Amino acid sequence: MISQETTMRLLYLVFLSPWLVLGGLSGICKGQDHQASVNEHVMKLVKAHESTIGLIHQFDAQFEIWNSIPADASAVLSGKSRWTRKDNLERVRTVDFVRHGGPDEVEKKLFADQFDDGKEVRVLKGWDPEHPVQLSPQYQNGVNAFLERHPLQQQTTRDPAPLLLLSFRDVTDSHELRLSLRQLVQRAKAVEVRGDIKREAGIDKDLICLRIWRDINKKEGGALSGRYFDVFLDPHVGMMARKLVNHHDQYTWPGGEKLPWAEWVHEVKAFHNVGDGVFFPTESELRVYRSDRKTPTAIIQIKPKTLTVNQSLPEDALDFRFPENAMVVLEEGGKRKVYLWGPNNEPVRTITSTTEVLEAQREFEKKHNIHNPRSRGYVVWFLYSSGVLLAITMVLLRIRFRRRHAKL
Repeated sequence: MISQETTMRLLYLVFLSPWLVLGGLSGICKGQDHQASVNEHVMKLVKAHESTIGLIHQFDAQFEIWNSIPADASAVLSGKSRWTRKDNLERVRTVDFVRHGGPDEVEKKLFADQFDDGKEVRVLKGWDPEHPVQLSPQYQNGVNAFLERHPLQQQTTRDPAPLLLLSFRDVTDSHELRLSLRQLVQRAKAVEVRGDIKREAGIDKDLICLRIWRDINKKEGGALSGRYFDVFLDPHVGMMARKLVNHHDQYTWPGGEKLPWAEWVHEVKAFHNVGDGVFFPTESELRVYRSDRKTPTAIIQIKPKTLTVNQSLPEDALDFRFPENAMVVLEEGGKRKVYLWGPNNEPVRTITSTTEVLEAQREFEKKHNIHNPRSRGYVVWFLYSSGVLLAITMVLLRIRFRRRHAKL
């Protein structure tokens, strides 16, 4: 049965959507005080967008990430993501595949797991849950664990929200947080509502575009240039974002080359109709364009695997745990603490010095009846000798390189 809340939201969209589609909204909103300057028409669009997103109460979604270069027709599976949210709880798990020597060879898998309860964030990296390794206080086997007081939505894993246009961020700013449509509008230099944009016939037609200026430079004749977002809202799915164009009129690439413009185009290819006015994006694509290229320089595709929306979540969906004997780092107020994690998903000891690490290691070895220091010494000797051998090899290669160039 449809709830009263859902019914009101649907009625709101039914009366609002036709007016918007017919081009009832147009114009530009300017001013220094954005809260006051953003006009009523823009805020009706924002509220319609928020109303539909607000119907998503909880979900568990798994995706695959595929990368391709237009010159090469084949796409390569580059990673997997699992995203879970319920109330203030959110968990993001990712696996990235590092490939060398060909698309079929996976040299390394990079694991990351982030859990946010609204007060603090727990991050675990390098831990393969299907092939767990034994940890000890002194030997963490490539596992890194962090505990942070809530960092205002900053993601340390690959963030699926902007990939699916459930939030927004500038892909060129690695420090920017997730932003809602309301926050984008409130922080804008100017906002244009372009309700007369028509697309090809089908589900993508009649999209409504919000041009949200983040930086503005006036050209001759009064034309505007700079950095903006074109957010395309789709009345067919409750004004959820169907497309985002992240535009820079001038962008400097890492090598220092400046281009007249560059664009990152996110587009949701499919929504899952959950019912009762609830829609969830399941498939999307990111294309990167440069002004000196006719085709995209890269394409990233997000493809769905499993999806649960507004139903009971799997038991492991939000069951985040640091592994036993993980050394969990807490940074707060410029100070760092290290906790030795116990078997009941809570710290059993605070580590403040190297001496305490060695002491905890001795206790671990005693508890597990480890009485073979020679084996550990062999490992240290092996690592030391490998390092020396690597250093000698690098020196020989450098000498060879210099001789070769001296002959040229």
